Amino acid sequence: TQPDFAVAWSNLGCVYNTQGEVWLAIHHFERAVTLDPNFLDAYINLGNVLKEARIFDRAVYAYTRALQLKPDHAVVHGNLACVYYEQRFIDLAIDTYRKAIEIEPHFPDAYCNLANALKEQGFPHSVKEAEECYNKALKLCPNHADSLKQF
Repeated sequence: TQPDFAVAWSNLGCVYNTQGEVWLAIHHFERAVTLDPNFLDAYINLGNVLKEARIFDRAVYAYTRALQLKPDHAVVHGNLACVYYEQRFIDLAIDTYRKAIEIEPHFPDAYCNLANALKEQGFPHSVKEAEECYNKALKLCPNHADSLKQF
């Protein structure tokens, strides 16, 4: 066996996460990134599990580290923005969703999530922009369920 094989630790983390064993998944992803501090996918997976477990401060760290490794990863920006939104850092979430869209302009989830955050602000100009973002998400993906629910 190779106890220092980061990929195996990360893969086991995925297995445990699929089985709903959140703490075991977190442990295995953390072990993977300890063994390989440049293991992008393990940081992303760790961030995803921590986000779902609502351990937001650690999720922010995992996503931030992933972005240090790959600054133009639109999905990670989008996931980080979701964490900020859940933490009620609406302005930071909006800025981070915008960054995700800047990197990947054909990202319907980012448009929809940006719209939700703008709507949360409640300013008249924000609500108008939110409507535009929902429409953009629907233009990119006509059956985008989250955008359809807003109308």
